[in-house]
Amino acid sequence: MQVWTVAALVLVAGAAFAASSGVTAAQEQATVQVRVWNSIADSEDFYVSARPEGGSWGTLGTIALPLDGETENGRFRYGDLAVDVPLEGRDTVRVDVRVWQSTRNDSVHISARPEGSSWGDLGTVPLALDNKTENGRWNFGDISMSVVPPPPLPGVTVAFYGEFSAAQRKLYEREIRAEVNDVARFYRARHGIVAPDLTVNLVVRGEPEDRGFAYGRGVIHLRQNRDLPFTPIVEAGEGGTVTMSVPEFTFLDPIAHEYVHALQDAVGNDGGPLWISEGMAWYLDALHEQAQDVPPVVVGEPDDPAVFDAQARHFFKSREYLWWQARKSTVPLRDMESGQWHWGVGYLATEQLVARAGEDALFDFYRLLPAASSWQEAFSDAFSLTAEAFYEQFAAWRAAEVPPPSYWSGVILGPDGEPVQDVPLRWAPSVRAGVEGFQGVIVRALRSVVGDMDTWTTAPVTRAGWARAEDGTFRMSADPGQTVLKLALECDEGQPLEVGFVDEAGGLTRDPDEAYRYVIGLEGVSGIEIRLPRTPEELCALLHDKRRGRNWIANLAIGWPIGFHDGYPHYAGQFESRPWNGD
Repeated sequence: MQVWTVAALVLVAGAAFAASSGVTAAQEQATVQVRVWNSIADSEDFYVSARPEGGSWGTLGTIALPLDGETENGRFRYGDLAVDVPLEGRDTVRVDVRVWQSTRNDSVHISARPEGSSWGDLGTVPLALDNKTENGRWNFGDISMSVVPPPPLPGVTVAFYGEFSAAQRKLYEREIRAEVNDVARFYRARHGIVAPDLTVNLVVRGEPEDRGFAYGRGVIHLRQNRDLPFTPIVEAGEGGTVTMSVPEFTFLDPIAHEYVHALQDAVGNDGGPLWISEGMAWYLDALHEQAQDVPPVVVGEPDDPAVFDAQARHFFKSREYLWWQARKSTVPLRDMESGQWHWGVGYLATEQLVARAGEDALFDFYRLLPAASSWQEAFSDAFSLTAEAFYEQFAAWRAAEVPPPSYWSGVILGPDGEPVQDVPLRWAPSVRAGVEGFQGVIVRALRSVVGDMDTWTTAPVTRAGWARAEDGTFRMSADPGQTVLKLALECDEGQPLEVGFVDEAGGLTRDPDEAYRYVIGLEGVSGIEIRLPRTPEELCALLHDKRRGRNWIANLAIGWPIGFHDGYPHYAGQFESRPWNGD
């Protein structure tokens, strides 16, 4: 057996990794052995095995390595593989392996690197596959490489406050440890740093120790919303079901965010202006979430609460959602240094800093804080501009790219063409999943069956809401997307009653398919005219005739399902469509 040793070259990569992670090159190194197998019957058929030095090849097994890449000049085909190798007494080390094969003479070369370093650190060396299995079916060759193991993951102590059963304690501790390890591995691979050992407090809402979701002095505080139901609520109707649930493990969601504060504390301190501290946590949390493998929603499949929960978390940490949230605040960034704060704006500011100086500069800022005379000095050194200059640049960019919220605006006219007063207006859930090419988002529901029941969607949907027309005119915030309007009146007892949908001509219809689909963009929609066929008093009198007992017969009066409200989906099959003729 011939062993190609590239330890000297690997020491260079190990030292580079150590410098970025806060460990020293003097740390004990580990040798990883990689074996490459090539089929004698098919020269393009490759497999790879890996093990810690002296370990068993069977620990990880043997993994197929298709050579599905090709250099531009066509001289080499290659394939990549990432191998997690367990090291004695330490966490695993991930090694990237690339095998090259000449298209001219089938000679083999190999590249390898510790995760996060450059292929060029180790170079590429020829690998002689001059060993043969006893059955004569495979040639193979070995290569050894020395790596500096990454810093170990933090130890985690879990403490419970409030009433938890023994089974819950065991389950929740396991899930918390797994989530912290997942988060720590992600940030370690991306930034080369880990937090010191942590205590995680899980507290039942309302207990004296309840601090919500927070980090401080090596402790991550989590809250279990015990007052909310854990069992998913399934609403069934024509065409499908909708699952509404409060996940039992919602308390895990903030861990990636709070762990960023622990990293800030580890490299320097967790001070600085609030918008950087929180904005950075939101930014890196979003990166972690978007790296997750989120299961797709399959049309026609039974509802899976786990899929719904994953989709919900993924959506609410998405870049699009955070941008949309940022449009709800007009507070200048400099006013968010301490008291005032908006997570979406902090995210945007962090995104701009990363675009300017890279992600590592965020941690450089916290490394510089302890020795700096002020956070402004550390800011200038880390990002190569003053805080005041950044405030000015960000304000100009924000005004152009992230304008204030969109609005609906217009007037409601009576049959005489004059504006009418005190008419509630309702904007209803979107009839479509969204508008092609439009990047806006909204929050009402992540999974909703809407319109003609042909689409399950995790795409943006528009929330419903109310507004009152003053002096006949109305102006109300509008969520991006495609939305319909419907009109309601307040008759007796001050209860709003839906009258009909607004159609393309500004009239009213009972048929939802005839409702006009307004496309809400960043600029909103203005100049809407809605014309009532009768006065509000006449409409109320007409609708009184449709009343039975104390309940409106809504599906007969206006074509809207009885008992509809924001908390539940609506189903097209419940509509009794009929033209609006004032009768």
